[in-house]
Amino acid sequence: MPTTVCRLPEYLGDLVDPRQPKGLRHTLAAILCLCVVAMLCGAKTPKAIANWWKNRPELTSFLERLGSPASTA
Repeated sequence: MPTTVCRLPEYLGDLVDPRQPKGLRHTLAAILCLCVVAMLCGAKTPKAIANWWKNRPELTSFLERLGSPASTA
C-alpha cells in the first residue's frame, strides 16, 4: 500500500502541455481535472463534457483553486 497520496492536479501538472501559449485561459491540469469530474458525473463524450462544464458557473472558484484564471468563458 502506498505511503503517500498524490493529488490529481499535482499529478496532471507534471504533464507536458502541447498547446501553444497564445490565448491559453486555463492550465492543462485544470482542464483535465474538470474532464475527470465531468466523466465521474456521467459525461461520456467530449460534447457532453463541454456541456457539463458550460452549465456550471460555480466552477469559477474550482478553476481558481487549480491555478487558472477566474474566467470560464
